[in-house]
Amino acid sequence: MRIPSRVYNQAAGQLTGRQDQPAPQEEVDAVAKAPSVEDVRVAVSGKAKKLAVASSMDAAKVARLRAAIEAGAFSIDSARIADAIAQSGG
Repeated sequence: MRIPSRVYNQAAGQLTGRQDQPAPQEEVDAVAKAPSVEDVRVAVSGKAKKLAVASSMDAAKVARLRAAIEAGAFSIDSARIADAIAQSGG
């Protein structure tokens, strides 16, 4: 499969954030050697499947949090988070 050089340059530019100038050859080569979508295989564990089914989302809570974040009224209590991590053994 042959991909036009503009595609290489665009993909490499996205990786480096330099879309206005050609990408260095080593970045172009790295993009060209990356696995294609057909080469990538993903397996979802049984535990992940159970979590996906069992998890529930509180849409109202998400909406409240989103509104608070957008309004700049959401604050993070880092001490509380640290305590919860310490108590969970993580």
